[in-house]
Amino acid sequence: MGSHNRPQLETLGADIASLEKTRAPFYRLTYTEAVEILTGEKAKKFLSEQLTELQKQKQQAEDKIAELEEKQKGQLKQWQQDKIAAELIELRSSLAETDARIENNPKHAQLAAEFRWGKDLGGSDETIISQMHDKPVFVTHYPKQAKAQ
Repeated sequence: MGSHNRPQLETLGADIASLEKTRAPFYRLTYTEAVEILTGEKAKKFLSEQLTELQKQKQQAEDKIAELEEKQKGQLKQWQQDKIAAELIELRSSLAETDARIENNPKHAQLAAEFRWGKDLGGSDETIISQMHDKPVFVTHYPKQAKAQ
C-alpha cells in the first residue's frame, strides 16, 4: 500500500493494518477447485465454526449492553452518561451487523452446498472463498458457460 493513499483510507475507516499485511503472492484457485471448496466439507465446517463464533460474539455484545444499561440507572456524572451512551450506540451497531451475519450464514451454507459446476460464482460464493483465505484469491479457468458473453 502506498503511503500517499493513507489519508483517504483513514477517512474511509479502512483497516490499514490488514491492508499493509496483504502481500503477493496471492492465492490462485481454478474454478473447479473453488467449486470443490464450496460444495465440500471444508466450506461446511468453516461456516459452522463461523456461526458458532458469531453467536458467541452476539452473546458477549448482549451481555455488555445489559451491563451498561444497568450502569446507566446509577448516579453518574454527565461525562460518564455520555461515554456509556456512545459505547451503547457502537455496541448496538456491531450487534446489528452480527445479527445480519448470523442470519446470512445458513443461507450462504445452503447456496454453497447446492452450487453446481458451470454456474457463475455469486456474491455469497465469493464471500465464502475470500473469508476462508487470509489474502486475495484469484479464480481462474472459468468454464465458458459460466461467464456472460
